[in-house]
Amino acid sequence: MNKPKYLYDRKGPWPQPSPSHPFGEAPAVVHIPKDEQRTWFWNIGFRYIRNVLFYWPKAMLKAWQNPSWEILDDEVFCDQIYTTPLAKFLNATIDEPLQKIFAEQLKDKSEGDEYYVADFSCMKNVIPFKGLYVASTVALMSKPKDENRLRLHGIYIFETQLLVLPGDGDAWSLAKNFAMMGATYRILLSTHPILHFPFDTINAITKTALPVDNTVFKILYPHFQFTLTLNDSVLESKSSPVYNDQKYPFTGFCGPQDGLLTLLESGYVGIEGNSSYPKFVWDIEPTPINSDYNIFLKQYYDAFLRFTKEVVKHIPAQEKPEIKIWADYIAQWLPGFPSGEKIMEGDMLAGCLAKVMWDLSVAHATDHHSYGTIPINRLPLRMRVPPPATRKDTFKAKDQAKFIDIFKYALEWKLFFNDHTVTRLIDVDYKFATPELQKLQANFLQDLELVDLHMPVKKYMELKNISISIQF
Repeated sequence: MNKPKYLYDRKGPWPQPSPSHPFGEAPAVVHIPKDEQRTWFWNIGFRYIRNVLFYWPKAMLKAWQNPSWEILDDEVFCDQIYTTPLAKFLNATIDEPLQKIFAEQLKDKSEGDEYYVADFSCMKNVIPFKGLYVASTVALMSKPKDENRLRLHGIYIFETQLLVLPGDGDAWSLAKNFAMMGATYRILLSTHPILHFPFDTINAITKTALPVDNTVFKILYPHFQFTLTLNDSVLESKSSPVYNDQKYPFTGFCGPQDGLLTLLESGYVGIEGNSSYPKFVWDIEPTPINSDYNIFLKQYYDAFLRFTKEVVKHIPAQEKPEIKIWADYIAQWLPGFPSGEKIMEGDMLAGCLAKVMWDLSVAHATDHHSYGTIPINRLPLRMRVPPPATRKDTFKAKDQAKFIDIFKYALEWKLFFNDHTVTRLIDVDYKFATPELQKLQANFLQDLELVDLHMPVKKYMELKNISISIQF
C-alpha cells in the first residue's frame, strides 16, 4: 500500500495560544514554513515596501487637499452604516441599559419600523496618544417600514454621559464623528479580524494533518494561499498597523498597541452582558446582517454550499477516518467546531467547507473592497477635539485633525485596508483527479458567474476582482 503523502511530512504549522494576547485572541500560527514566507514576501510583502516608497506623495496630496474629517450629515452617516460592512453593527436587540438611555426616543416608535443600536462601547479601553481623544458611543437608528434606508435618532457618549440628539448643532456633528470613529475601529480591529484569525487553525491543521490527495485538503488548500504569513505579520510584526509604532509613516491609529488589542478581544471573546459583542463560536452559517450586504454575501455562500454538498458525496470511504481526525484536531482549538463524529452527520462537513472557502475569499475581500469605497475623510481615525460634554458644545471642523493624521491614514489605507487581489477566486483550480469532481469544479465556477450576473441587490464587489484567499 502506498504511504500517504503530506505537504510538510506532518511537521508543518500548528496552532498555539496567541503570543501577544493568549487569553483574548484566536489561536495563532507562528511557526510558518519558509517557503510560505518567501511566497508571501514576493507577492504581498514586496508590495508594502513599494507602496511605502512610492505612494507617500499621493498620501501627502490627499492630506493637503482634505486635512481634516468631513462633517457628516445624517443621511450620509446612515447610508455609510447601512450600505457598507458597517451594517454588521446594526443590532436589533436593545439591551436593558440602552433601553433606559434611549427611553424617550423608543416611545416614539412607529408601527412596522425596525429599531437598531450600533454599539461602539468597545472603544472604552483604547488609550489615545497625547493630544488625541477617544469616546465610546452607541447610536440608536431605525429602518422605516417599506423603506430601504436608516434614520438616526440619537448618540450616547459614555465618557461624558451625554445623549446628543438631532438639532443639537455642533455637539451633534461632533457626536456623529466620534460614533463613526468607533465604527471605523470596530470594523478594522474587532469585527473584520474574525474573518482572519480563527481560520488560521483550520489552515495549519489541514496542511499538516491531511494527506495532499485527500478531497478536503484539495478543496481547501487554494483558499489558504498567503494567509498564515499575512496574519502572523499583522499580529506579531513590530511594523504592523496593530503595533502602531509611530516611527513608521503608515501608523495612523490613535493610541498604543495595548489599547488596540482590547478591540481584537472584544471581537473574539466578546463583552459580557452586551448582545452587540457575542463571543466567537464556530457556525457553518454566516452571521446575519441587517442590510442588503447580507443578501450579497449569502448569495455567494449558497453557491459554495451547493458545490461542497456535491463534492462531499464523492469523498471515498477510505478518506473519512482522516477527515474525522482532522476535525477532532480543529475542535480542540476552535470553539464550536464539530468533532470527528459530528462532522460526518448530515451536511455538517459540506457546511464547514463552504464556510471556510466563502470566508477566506468572498466575505473577506468584499469587506475590504466595500470599506475602501468610503472616502477616508468620512472615517475618522484620530480626533484632536474632545467629545461633547454638553449639547451646546462647539468646535471648529478644521481642528478635528492635523495634516499628519490624514497623511498617515492615507498611507495606511493604501498598504493594509484597500483590496489588492493577487490570485482570483474565479481562476481557482482544485486539481481534482476524477472527471466527476472536475465537472463539479466547472459547474461551481459557472454558478459563481451566474450569482454575479443575477445579483438581486447592489453588487458590493465584482466577481472578477474577488481574491481566492486572504491577500490584504
